[in-house]
Amino acid sequence: MTIYGKIKEREGHMNRLFLRERDEQHPPLVAEKIKIGVAGMCQGAGVTVIGTTLAKIASKNIQGRVKFLEIAEPLRHKPMLFDSLGMDKRFAGRDFFEFYSAVSEGRPIRGKVNIDEGISWALITNSDLKKCVSLTREEKIHLINNTSCDILVCDINCNTSDSNNADQWEALVNEMDLIIFVIDPMPSRLLAGFSLLNRAKALEEKGKKIVWVINKFNDGINKKECLEYLRIKIFGTIPLVQQEKFYTSEYNCRLPYHLKELHLPLAELAKKHEIFT
Repeated sequence: MTIYGKIKEREGHMNRLFLRERDEQHPPLVAEKIKIGVAGMCQGAGVTVIGTTLAKIASKNIQGRVKFLEIAEPLRHKPMLFDSLGMDKRFAGRDFFEFYSAVSEGRPIRGKVNIDEGISWALITNSDLKKCVSLTREEKIHLINNTSCDILVCDINCNTSDSNNADQWEALVNEMDLIIFVIDPMPSRLLAGFSLLNRAKALEEKGKKIVWVINKFNDGINKKECLEYLRIKIFGTIPLVQQEKFYTSEYNCRLPYHLKELHLPLAELAKKHEIFT
């Protein structure tokens, strides 16, 4: 008998030769991107600062493509991150691919990048505002799942003032592998975000991995009262940073990552919770 293994003739079977042309191997595994959502308990909690800093930490510490994606409503989203980071200066002489306009017009977004500082930026642009771009929930989910990268950091900045918007927030959060839930400990902001806090807790009870972060931590906080209100057991803290340092960063078109008060505790938080692994 040859190495081809002649099949014996049996009733109901054809007498055929089987030739294996080459050794079959399993195709290489293609790793899915890790989707990290950064969401705030209320507006102004510091989601974008923490999100961009985490993206920069990822770009410096992992071997892979990192993308920062802004999820928001263009017409309600001012001031713009595009402007605060000085993207017009960063991309002077280069094209900036407009992800929002592309999705709204049905154009492909796979493989599209806007790389600066080791991060591909998918941001709302002034052109999106002029076009009055507004993505549906399904289009936002398409944007999340069809952008090319290894690590995706999503700034989930959605209006949750009514139940429909809160439902959309939850749908977007459910697309994530991990949520960084950012809390501003100012009492008025704690009260404003109570319903969203409860939604996040309910998702955690269902198995969603959530890392709780109290931002702007400072000595003016009544820590006992704050923690009794939040009722979270394990959390990280990021100290309150002098506001003038953010002004300096914007005037110099620098990422907040360059503030050691931010990136050192966030890097430790990422390591502790194995955020990028």
